[in-house]
Amino acid sequence: MIGMNNTYDMVVVGGGAAGMSGAKIAARMRRRVLVIDAGSPRNAPAQGVHNYLYAEGGAPADLRETARAEAEAYNVEVVEGSAVGAVVLRDPEPTAARFTVDVRSGDGSITTVGARRLLLATGLLDVLPQVDGLAERWGIDVLHCPFCHGWEVRDQAIGVLGTSPMAVHQVLLFRRLSEDVVYFQHTAPDPSDEQVEQLAALGIPWVVGPVTAVTTTDGALSGVQMADGRVIARQAVAIATGLAGREDLVADLGLSMSDLEMGGAVLGSYLPTDATGATATPGVWAAGNLAAPMAQVINSAAAGATAGSSIHMDLMGEDVAAAVTTYRARSTSAPRPDRAMDTGNQPGTSSPDHREVRMVTTPAASSANSAAARAAAERAAVAEDAEAFWEPHYASSQVGSGAPNAVLVDVVADLAPGRALDLGCGQGGDSLWLARRGWDVTGVDVSSTALHRVADLAAGQGLSECMRVQQHDLSATFPQGTFDLVTASYFHSPVAMDRPAVLARAATAVAPGGMLLVVDHASVPPWSWADPDSVFPTPQQTLDGFGLDPGEWDVAIAEDRDRLAAGPGGQHARVIDTVIAVVRRAPTPTAPETR
Repeated sequence: MIGMNNTYDMVVVGGGAAGMSGAKIAARMRRRVLVIDAGSPRNAPAQGVHNYLYAEGGAPADLRETARAEAEAYNVEVVEGSAVGAVVLRDPEPTAARFTVDVRSGDGSITTVGARRLLLATGLLDVLPQVDGLAERWGIDVLHCPFCHGWEVRDQAIGVLGTSPMAVHQVLLFRRLSEDVVYFQHTAPDPSDEQVEQLAALGIPWVVGPVTAVTTTDGALSGVQMADGRVIARQAVAIATGLAGREDLVADLGLSMSDLEMGGAVLGSYLPTDATGATATPGVWAAGNLAAPMAQVINSAAAGATAGSSIHMDLMGEDVAAAVTTYRARSTSAPRPDRAMDTGNQPGTSSPDHREVRMVTTPAASSANSAAARAAAERAAVAEDAEAFWEPHYASSQVGSGAPNAVLVDVVADLAPGRALDLGCGQGGDSLWLARRGWDVTGVDVSSTALHRVADLAAGQGLSECMRVQQHDLSATFPQGTFDLVTASYFHSPVAMDRPAVLARAATAVAPGGMLLVVDHASVPPWSWADPDSVFPTPQQTLDGFGLDPGEWDVAIAEDRDRLAAGPGGQHARVIDTVIAVVRRAPTPTAPETR
């Protein structure tokens, strides 16, 4: 039985061809999958499903029943109900749920489940023209797609109802199926001279004026009634429906629909995705008519399979990275830090584009003075140790998915973009999110492998102009310049590092009016290798460690935040983070001196 104590690898919203296909392929890879099926498929009124190999002409209900049985054979759980709400969890631990989904069952009760990944396959609604009688004949002898249902009305008297600039295109498609086709312009714009010539060349009558109804005789469509009272005999009517993507959970997940435009007109809405079905929100995929309104059933099933396999590979990357982290934590002999190490990045998969993003390596400073030379040598030794530790860490890790730290998203979302510096950027989840929001970003890390991956991801997302990376061991060197935002998420390391000095230096890089945002661990989860008796500073103690001049800074946030975390073995525990956000005061303009 589903419940909040259950976290699924994948929750699928929608039980049609796309949803069940994605669920089945993930379940065959031994993923735990839940399908939420509202039981209202778009093709329910249709007499049969066509162009679907091995199931030609089958009733939609039969196809759905078969798909559900096949999925359940691989232990997919199916609940009949609807998804009525979702929450993107703040800063989830690797392998833990990134989302919660509220499920309303048939009896009206609501249950909340956890999901590591989501697949939205809710489909769309066909919005019919406001003509009497159309809705009653929809899916029988009122149809829309010549490829899906045209064969069944071949050689009949067909009327095409115009409602958009694409109407004549639809007329030409149906003319291939019957020599008796009439074009009813209805509310469509006037055809172009070229289209008028095409209609004449194919002998297609063109009727101008509004249509008020379709008529029936003996239970079958028999004619199209005009506003002037004329009834023109027809056996079938083709229409263009509005294609309204079902927006269940879209806004909750930080997504938005886009207009579907054809021929200069908006025909509907859809949810944009990449080729695998991934949306703009990390961890959320979409497939079927929600993402591709023009897709047939077989296309939707294929898109669901692509999304399901992509989700599995994303989860696999996360699982393997968590296992490697646990393995290293158990076997390393490196000194323990004051807090458990966490890079704050979300491992996953991507399709890197190997265009260059500028790499800058800044050498440690040197001095002729012997004391300064010794200090420089010590810094260089620290740098070597840090790179030696982090380089193999990233070299053996999966490419990051680009998920940002949830605290960063919460705090920075409403700030005006400017110049940003991301300290310890890892595989770039925070940096890339900032760049997508319009920030000019410099990501800093000691690992060249991590930085090259960030560079590849930035190039692949078209962010090369606003996303740069620099290699620094921040114990030895620091980026030049000032920034409107300096961020450090889980800036801890098992390698020796004067962290307070680095963060104090970071504060000096904040421009007037800019923000320093630091997110720290403030507790040890039970599965961590860190000392469970570690004592963590309070938010005020952390803030005091920055050594800021109270006359120059305003404290926006200094607090501990509680979150649910999950360990590599599926354990769950509440953990605490310290969040510090301080803003450097902008200088007060002075009035010009008057004489």
